[in-house]
Amino acid sequence: MIAFEKFGQHQPLNRQAERYAREGVPISLSTMADQIGAVCAVMRPIFDCLKAHVFAVKESMAMTQRGL
Repeated sequence: MIAFEKFGQHQPLNRQAERYAREGVPISLSTMADQIGAVCAVMRPIFDCLKAHVFAVKESMAMTQRGL
C-alpha cells in the first residue's frame, strides 16, 4: 500500500506517515523509505527490460523513417 500511494497516488512518504500515525499505526519515515528502496530494487530488472524494449522500438522506428 505504501508503494502504491507513493507512485500511484503521488503521496509523499511524510504525509503517509502522518496519516498512519493518526490512524494508530505509527510507522517511521525511515522504515517507509527503506520499503520503497526495497520495492525499487526488486523492480529494477523489470525496469531495465522495459527500457531496453522502448529504446529498441525507438531505434527501429528511426531506421524505418530513414528508409533502412
